[in-house]
Amino acid sequence: MTHGKRGTGGAAHGVLARHADQESQQGDRVAQDRTAPRLRAIESLPIAGLLAASVALVQHDGPRLAYARAAADSRRAPKLYIGAVMGARPVLPNAEATP
Repeated sequence: MTHGKRGTGGAAHGVLARHADQESQQGDRVAQDRTAPRLRAIESLPIAGLLAASVALVQHDGPRLAYARAAADSRRAPKLYIGAVMGARPVLPNAEATP
């Protein structure tokens, strides 16, 4: 039992695959002939800046860590926050300021 034309796609695929393989081999030869590009000083400045910022963040983590711990504690015990909100007196609009 045949279902239309069979086999033509396989031949075309083989030709395309062979062509792609030849181009890949040529590209490999060209890449081997080139020297590695040099990193200029202007290109390394952003990298050095990011590394310096990372070191500074690690060395001076005290205030950020205290803030994060306080935030975590308030999430674990929301009663203090609820008490502060519910215990606050509402601010009424000034009757003289409204027209």
